[in-house]
Amino acid sequence: MRHVIVGRTAELIRAFEEEPVFMRRAAITLLCVLFFAGHLFAQAGNASLTGFIQDSSKAFIPGVRVTAINTDTNQQFEGETNKAGSYSLSALPVGPYRMQIEKLGFRTILKEGLFLHTQDVLQINFHMAIGSASETVTVSGADNHINTTDAAVSTVIDRQFVQNIPMNGRSFQTLILLSPGVVTNTPQIGAGTPPANDQGEYSVNGMRTDANNFMVDGASASNNPGYTSAAGSAGMLESATMLGTTQTMLPIDAMEEFRISTSTYSAEYGRQPGAQVSFRSRSGTNEFHGTLYDYLRNSAFDANNWFNTYSTAPTPTPAERQNDFGGTLGGPLFVPHLYSGKDRAFFFFGYEGLRLTQPQAATIYYVPSNGTFNTATYAKPEYENLRKYAPAALQPVLNAFPAPNCSTAQDPQCVDYGLGGSPYLQTAPSTGVLDSVIARIDYQLLPSMRVFARYNDATSNTDTGGDATTTRHIGRDRVYLLGADNTFGASISNELRLQYSPAVFSANVMPIELDGATSNLNIQGLEGLPLLSGESVVHISLPNTVSIYQTNFGSQQFQPDATETVTWTHGRHLFKFGGEYRQTTAYYNNGNISRSPYVAYGWTTADSILSNTPSFTASNEPRVDPTSKNLGLFAQDEWRIQPRLSLSLGLRWDFNPPPSVSGIQAYTYTGNINDPSSLALSSKPGGPTYKTTWTNFAPRLGLAYTIRSAPSNELVLRAGAGLFYDLLAPESMFGNGTGVGTSATSTGKTVFPLSASQILVPITNPPTPPYNLEFYAANNLVPPSAIQWNVTIEQALGSKQTVTMGYVGSHGRNLTHFQEYNLAKVNPEFGYAYLFENGPGSNYSSLQAKYERQISHGLQALASYTWSHAIDSASTEEYTALYPLQRGNSNFDVRHNFTAALVYNLPSDYPNRFEAAVLGHWNTDLWFVARTAFPYEPTGPSITDPVTGDIINGELNYNGKYPYVHKAGIPGGRQIDPAIFSVTTEEFGVGNAPRNFLRGFGENQANVAIQRVFPIYEQSELEFRAEAYNIANHPVFGAVNTTCGVTTAGTTCNNSIMGQATSTLSASLGGLSSLYQQGGPRSLQFALRLRF
Repeated sequence: MRHVIVGRTAELIRAFEEEPVFMRRAAITLLCVLFFAGHLFAQAGNASLTGFIQDSSKAFIPGVRVTAINTDTNQQFEGETNKAGSYSLSALPVGPYRMQIEKLGFRTILKEGLFLHTQDVLQINFHMAIGSASETVTVSGADNHINTTDAAVSTVIDRQFVQNIPMNGRSFQTLILLSPGVVTNTPQIGAGTPPANDQGEYSVNGMRTDANNFMVDGASASNNPGYTSAAGSAGMLESATMLGTTQTMLPIDAMEEFRISTSTYSAEYGRQPGAQVSFRSRSGTNEFHGTLYDYLRNSAFDANNWFNTYSTAPTPTPAERQNDFGGTLGGPLFVPHLYSGKDRAFFFFGYEGLRLTQPQAATIYYVPSNGTFNTATYAKPEYENLRKYAPAALQPVLNAFPAPNCSTAQDPQCVDYGLGGSPYLQTAPSTGVLDSVIARIDYQLLPSMRVFARYNDATSNTDTGGDATTTRHIGRDRVYLLGADNTFGASISNELRLQYSPAVFSANVMPIELDGATSNLNIQGLEGLPLLSGESVVHISLPNTVSIYQTNFGSQQFQPDATETVTWTHGRHLFKFGGEYRQTTAYYNNGNISRSPYVAYGWTTADSILSNTPSFTASNEPRVDPTSKNLGLFAQDEWRIQPRLSLSLGLRWDFNPPPSVSGIQAYTYTGNINDPSSLALSSKPGGPTYKTTWTNFAPRLGLAYTIRSAPSNELVLRAGAGLFYDLLAPESMFGNGTGVGTSATSTGKTVFPLSASQILVPITNPPTPPYNLEFYAANNLVPPSAIQWNVTIEQALGSKQTVTMGYVGSHGRNLTHFQEYNLAKVNPEFGYAYLFENGPGSNYSSLQAKYERQISHGLQALASYTWSHAIDSASTEEYTALYPLQRGNSNFDVRHNFTAALVYNLPSDYPNRFEAAVLGHWNTDLWFVARTAFPYEPTGPSITDPVTGDIINGELNYNGKYPYVHKAGIPGGRQIDPAIFSVTTEEFGVGNAPRNFLRGFGENQANVAIQRVFPIYEQSELEFRAEAYNIANHPVFGAVNTTCGVTTAGTTCNNSIMGQATSTLSASLGGLSSLYQQGGPRSLQFALRLRF
């Protein structure tokens, strides 16, 4: 080792002597930072090259010098074959390469046109012929490079797709869906911006939607402030703007490519058992390059939403204005007369701005009746005009809602159920603003050491209207990343990433006078509280819930992240060791983003309105500031047993202790929930709510066998299995303020409004029984996990195409959910428990196929098909805890799913100059999806949970008859026969209807882009681009009406629109703004881009 240290020291001195003084100082500072950061713990996203070199007799040749040269930056990476004739080059940045193979006595081999993708581990073998080293044999490197190393199932989306595929909102959600086994969340989740879908956006191979891990340049991209989401606050959800777009991770123009790994990936990757999505940011090269662009949208070019035209009097297309503009610049660092960074130092800078006024589809709400638009038969005449007959104290609340404005005469879905709620059809405006900046610097500090730094800053806000409130959301996400890649001799390399990421979210929600509302309500004023002193909300469910909020809240979140990987080549083994430490701290109730006190009122019947007896929850909540810590360590061996056979062996250990709390401390409990008499409260506050699991060891095994190695006809068999652990995010520690001793909470029925003295109840410490364990983690909680396995076969079809087919399966274990316990009868010290605990698992089986074509003759394509069946008992942690678990179709059970993308550059080689000018330089691009429907289940009347006071939907009884009725003219042409369901007579609304046995509507959509390039001078060109999302304007329906229509126990349902779609898919999925989500009406976007 001494000669390596001496050599590196001399190398360092020579490098410093060549640099200007200011660059020497910067380099010394950077070296100190990296040295004292130590060899910590990385999934850097770099690539590796391995292989064997043989002579004409197939004998392995030692001592062959192997050089990979990045043709963009001229950076060189050198290695040498060992005694086994094997070489390995690791920590190679993504990009184009030229390989040079040379040894005295043999002809030199040049392999041109090789491109390395994110996380590639390519085996490229060579056969050397005897001859002079000055003789050169050149071979093509642009052929297929099939995975012959491990059994990972993954898909690479390269720069060609990133640059050309039409992506709505310039956000890469549609690209992620190109991988087999990936589906969106269910449309029944509901929509919102920022996402009401606070459990993530994608289910991958049957995993839950919060089980995916996102990385950029090898460091975390999962730091989404959880304004209502424990998963977000635990660092489990991908970062996103307030519009749901992905500029917080990377703007599209700053992304080189990404890889999504979906099954049995190596032990280097983990933390969550779903997809591992690894993005690579762009860097500068030896040539200056840049872009300026502007993307425009206007409602004049768009089709109207299907539901806006469904009314007897169609609603005009709402106003839409979008201006998405920005630019990039990259190249060698250059200071005139002082420094030239050619071959050594590079920069990249990008900015994207967005100004948006977007349409919202017409939505039907049920507001308190006012004597107009009444078409039902009412049990009591007062139900026709609740605003008139309600008690005086409640009338300001009822009058703050918009006035009813439709019936079935105006819109077939404006049904009056006779429950005291009348239909109100609303089209609310929404605006959005985004400013995103990214800057990256790369520096070859030594021939064997590369460093880079990246800074991201994305600020966004939205203003939306809905029900009777207006909401402003503001978010800002920043990233500070420092990375270093080192090589130590020919056999050892090291990749280090240090990152710090702060994120802020805040929301202001206020009542507004809208469409006939006659009272600008100040709920907190009626309660005797200062304006925006916390959160006050009223919910009225007749039958669907409408709400008025008055609040100002949010969170701040800080996440340091350190990752490191050491790679060691020894014989035929490629060893990797390393790990990641990530810490996420969330701050709630902090000054101007306080959410306390919290008061919620709920009326579920007209009689409760007429008597002014709502259920209520009032909570005085001090700050609860949780910190989640995650450590993952791994060891991985990629063993080249033979040139045809590779074995991948790995072991990962994930350490996820319970979150710690720096705010007010909660009392925990002891005993076993299954023996309620054994339960007791801890003697003092603080301490972990559940035990740390130390045995989260996750073995990984993969095998790859090359059945046929003939060039352009390769056939590879891969098989693998592994164990994968997930994170935990118990809600009691993430801002709910419900722990014993952390809040003063009261529930029950009351007269509106509560007084300030009833709300601001002091916290009693030590607490007095009976104790309520609300949103507590069970003290025997363990991390969920999944066993995954697959068998795939990949066949090359010539030098540019491959087809992959296989079976992919998984089994989820110890999946978490909430369960409710009424303890008062068996233990008088406790009232109830609402526990976050482990439950049954899940099962997923699938057949998957993928076709890939590299760019050839101007055509590049990727197509994926998945047949699958997903089964579980609870698809999210938020499963209604009042009801027993029921095994059935998962929320994400889509049986058939096909996606495709295509880029085609039309021929431009015309002999005639006029033909070339007119017909040349065109290209067209396509993104397409076709899938079957998501499942859902009907819902019974709204009931009040007797334990928590929450308003939830009851279940229904089912008589077993065929459920569907087909009708022309209704949304989707199909609905449910309500007569097959009835309101249950069981306590708490438990019914016998099977879980998720009904099906909604499938999806077919094509997005198309056409582009014309106008060459200007040398490498400068002007591009005009037109994109059409849902070009055929095919209506894609989303969430369906699941309401029964009656509330009396034993009564047959009579909802005439039960099972009809109530919105398009774009307004149902959540996550993205409805304008940018798939499944909306046809929308056109035009762009002008200057490249230089």
